[in-house]
Amino acid sequence: MLQPLHSLDLPVHAATLLSADDTARLHGKGPVFVISTAHELMLHDLRLDPPGRPLLTRLGGGYEMPAGVLLRPGTTTLLVADLHPAEHQFTLYAASLKDADQRRAQPLLRTSGQPLQLAMVGSTLFYADHHRGALMAVDLDTSSTLLPRVALTQLESPLGVALGADGEQLLVSERRPGRVHSLQPDLITGGSIWQVEREGLHSPRLLSLDEVTGELLVPQFATFGYVQAMDLASGQLRTLLRLASHQRPLAAWRRRDWLLLAETNGIRCWNVHDARDALRRGQAADVPVTRGRYTPAPSP
Repeated sequence: MLQPLHSLDLPVHAATLLSADDTARLHGKGPVFVISTAHELMLHDLRLDPPGRPLLTRLGGGYEMPAGVLLRPGTTTLLVADLHPAEHQFTLYAASLKDADQRRAQPLLRTSGQPLQLAMVGSTLFYADHHRGALMAVDLDTSSTLLPRVALTQLESPLGVALGADGEQLLVSERRPGRVHSLQPDLITGGSIWQVEREGLHSPRLLSLDEVTGELLVPQFATFGYVQAMDLASGQLRTLLRLASHQRPLAAWRRRDWLLLAETNGIRCWNVHDARDALRRGQAADVPVTRGRYTPAPSP
C-alpha cells in the first residue's frame, strides 16, 4: 500500500486549501488548510516547504456544524456556513481568522440550504443548495439585507462549487447523477450560460483546480474512493489516486509535487509521482487509522 507523506486523523466536515498568496501573507510554510470539524474550525499547516513539523491550531468553536468555509481573498475574514441539519438551514458568519469563535463572529444571513463548499466571484458568494437543487448567489457587499438568488436551478443533489482558471467560470458537481456543470454567470443581468461538462461520474464531491495542469480534480466514491483529474477542454479523465475501501474522499488539491486530500477521517498528503507509480503497480493508497489522531473539544 502507498503510504502518505503526511497523515492527520480527525473528523472532517469540509476543508479549504489556502492559496499560495494567502499562505505567504499569513506566514504559513504551507500547504495550509482551514478545516471544519465537529463544532470547531482548525488551521492545519503541513509545513512541507521547507519540511517541518506540521502545525494544528484551533481557530474557534461554538458552532453547531460548521461546513462550508472560505477565506475571503485578500483578507483575514473567514466565511463560515454553520449548518442546522434538523431545520435544513444554515447561518453564514464572517469571522476573524485570529479569533473565529461563533460568539464573536458576525452573522450575515440565515436561510435554507446546507452548503459544503463556497466560492467567490468578485463580491458574490456562490454555494450549492442541496435540498432545493440549485446553485445560489449572494452579494456580500450589498448595502441592504443579504438575499440569496438562484443562479442555476434543476440540479440534483449539488455539492461542489469551484472557481475556474479564468476567475469567472464556475464548476458545480451533482452527487447523485454524477455530473459536472460549468457556468458563466452574468452578474449584471443575473442570467447565466451553462453546460454539462461530464456525466457518468461516481458520487463526485467537492471540486478544485489542479494548480499545475489546470485540470479539475474530482474526488469520487464507488466501492472504494479515488481521485480523478478532468481536462475541461476535452472532458477526458485520468485517475490520480486510488484509496483504501474505508476512505471517503471529500476534496483534493494539487500544490507543486504534492497531492493533498481531505476525507471524512482526516487530511492526507502524497507525492504526485509516487501516487502515479503506485497506480501503475495496481496499489491503493492507504493510511494507518491510529496515527496523528485529534479529539475535538466538546461544544460549549
